[in-house]
Amino acid sequence: MNKRSVLRTVFITAVLAMLMSISVWASKEGVQLKFNTDISVEATDNTMLHKLVLNRDGMVTILGLKVVKYTYSPTSYSGMYFTLLNSGKRAISSSTYVNSLPANKKYSYYAARFALKKGTYYVQVDGTKQYLLKAGFSAVNDQGKPKKKKGTSLKRGKTLSALFGAGESIKKVEWFKIKVKKNRKLHLTANSYGDATFRIYLYGPKPYKKGDIGTSLYSDDGWTVTYGIQRGLSRKLRKLKKGTYYVKVVRTNKDSGYCTLKWK
Repeated sequence: MNKRSVLRTVFITAVLAMLMSISVWASKEGVQLKFNTDISVEATDNTMLHKLVLNRDGMVTILGLKVVKYTYSPTSYSGMYFTLLNSGKRAISSSTYVNSLPANKKYSYYAARFALKKGTYYVQVDGTKQYLLKAGFSAVNDQGKPKKKKGTSLKRGKTLSALFGAGESIKKVEWFKIKVKKNRKLHLTANSYGDATFRIYLYGPKPYKKGDIGTSLYSDDGWTVTYGIQRGLSRKLRKLKKGTYYVKVVRTNKDSGYCTLKWK
C-alpha cells in the first residue's frame, strides 16, 4: 500500500469515527412526549430527542417553554426552539419557535402546528438546559386518492378532507369525484387548516375537459366557488352539464395542513 492509500484510509477512518460520535451525541432520547401531558425536562445532553407516536393521521400542536432559573430571583420562562424529525430522525421542519403552555397563559401565545401521517416522530431540542413540552392531537381523515379516475366519491352535502403531512412530497396530489345527476351549477366550498396553502382545480365535461385555472386556498382560509358555463363576454353562468366531475387538490408551499371539501 503506497503512502497516498494509507493517508486516504486514515482519513476515511477518522471521518467515520467522527460521524459515529455525532450520531451517538445527537441521539440522546428523553422522556416520550404523550398527548395532553406536560413533561418537564432537565437536559442530560446538548441535544435531546422526545419520541412522539401517532396511531392515526391528524393535526399535532406542540407547545413549549424554556425554564430560566436564577440564584437570587424567581424562576422565569421564555420561548424555545425545536425541530421535528421523522422516524429515521431526519428533520422534516425547520427550527421552530414556541412560547406557550396552557399553565402559563400570562406569556405570549405561540404554538406550532403540523399535519402528520400515522407513524413515529421525534421532537429535537438543542442547547436548552431545562424546558417544558406538551403536544395536542386532533384526528383528521386523509380521504383523497392519488389517481384521477379513482378519486374518492364526494357526495352532495357531505364533507371530506385531504391531508398534506410534514415530510410528504410537495408533489402529492389528492383527487375527489363528484357525480352531477342533472344540469346544474356546482357550488364548491373549501376550508383550510394549518400552515399549508393549496390550489384546487375542477375537471369534467366541456368546458372543463382540461380543468379550470384553479383557485387558491390560503392558510386558515375558506371560500365557496360557483362553477358553471360562461358564454362569450357574458358574466352570467349557465348550468353545468350532468356527468362526472373531478376535484384536484395540490399543495403550493412546503408547510403542512389539510383542507375540507363540500358541494351543493
